Amino acid sequence: MKKAILIIFLTLICATVNAQEFNIVGNWKVKEVISPKAVENANIRDLVSGFSESTFHLKEDKSIKITSLNPTQGFMYFTMMADDAVWDYKENVITLSDKKSKGLIMKIFINIKDGKTIFTFYETNLVLEVFKYDNPINIPMQRDTISSKTY
Repeated sequence: MKKAILIIFLTLICATVNAQEFNIVGNWKVKEVISPKAVENANIRDLVSGFSESTFHLKEDKSIKITSLNPTQGFMYFTMMADDAVWDYKENVITLSDKKSKGLIMKIFINIKDGKTIFTFYETNLVLEVFKYDNPINIPMQRDTISSKTY
């Protein structure tokens, strides 16, 4: 009898842990482009450069905005598609769909490993390490550099 109660108790705890949903709403800043590192194609290199300093703004109303401190031409073309999109999050996948036609724009797989959050873009080799922040005034710097220049 005690074993049965213990099994039921452990099952309920496991179900509760699995039912807890990862809160994807918020601002996700790119910390590092994991892949691709070296790109020969100038257009792809331009796009990756824009992503290297970008932020994904996933809003409560399911709208998305993607911004960059380095808005390259390739990156701006990509964000035009996202501007007319809504997002949905299920089973560790963000799905971007067109607001009007509901057609699929893209899927982004979310993986949390060793305390790092990874965005992997479906059918591409684009993999980004991101971190979440809530206060846009106190955005942690992407690079940890200290200038030795004196004024």
